[in-house]
Amino acid sequence: MEKLRMGVLGCSGHYALRVATPLRASLLIEPYAVASRDAAKAQAFAGKWGFEVSYGSYEALIADPKVDFIYNPLPNHLHLEYIKKAADAGKPMLCEKPLCLNAGGVTLPIRLSVQPFLRLRIPLLFLRLQFRPKTDCFHSSACF
Repeated sequence: MEKLRMGVLGCSGHYALRVATPLRASLLIEPYAVASRDAAKAQAFAGKWGFEVSYGSYEALIADPKVDFIYNPLPNHLHLEYIKKAADAGKPMLCEKPLCLNAGGVTLPIRLSVQPFLRLRIPLLFLRLQFRPKTDCFHSSACF
């Protein structure tokens, strides 16, 4: 089975500390692309953490047809904006919490995530990558 190519928005310390190591053991996902507003920073991060491609803008990563899904660890105030941009591009997204800054903003991510082939998830996937079986329920269709 071919691995899913993940694109990461931003050069997140959270990714480096908590996601990169368990992801190396994954049989399903590979780090493919990373983006930053600073192209040199993205290139350095890509080299350090094993990404094939780096971009100097988040939009360029979202537009890359080789990116299968997007991980969004951006600052909280940018979550909703990039959830929408990823959905508009037809890309599934794994978004760090919170999805938005207030309760009123949560309706858009929910509406977008029920479209066929578009999915929005919070980072329970990475708990599963760390072999925590108690999260299995959250990955079944009955929980969403």
